[in-house]
Amino acid sequence: MGNTEAETLGGQWGKVVLAGISQGGAVGAHTLLNLATDGETRLGAFLGFSSRLPFPGRSLPETRKVLALEGVPTGDGVLRKTPVLLEHCADDPLVLVDWGRQLRDQLVEFGAQVTWKEYPDGGHWFNSPKGIDDAVAFVSQSLDVRSV
Repeated sequence: MGNTEAETLGGQWGKVVLAGISQGGAVGAHTLLNLATDGETRLGAFLGFSSRLPFPGRSLPETRKVLALEGVPTGDGVLRKTPVLLEHCADDPLVLVDWGRQLRDQLVEFGAQVTWKEYPDGGHWFNSPKGIDDAVAFVSQSLDVRSV
């Protein structure tokens, strides 16, 4: 999937933004952890909303082994260089905010530069309008584009 998107953008991985909410964010986190690219490139950004990390409490190599994927990187260049935004609402009844904090802490432990935004309300969704505004600003800054 990522290779196809990068090829569509002329091989420019730095313009690919990976994002997901809830389980989509969990899939996105594992994609980021297991993404093998040519060289030490980075994604444009990874955004996770109301997300968690399945199989927490492992080292980066152990976490990568969980899915038993082929072609998994041995280094952490993509993870270290990709800007990461995680947003979570404290009143989320489905994916507890503590699980989101656990995802944040695990990514930081693995070497990611994580921006964490926690909001008092919004449930298992986005805080509106602040969460959306923060996401737009983060992507604009990460991709070095001006807001419309």
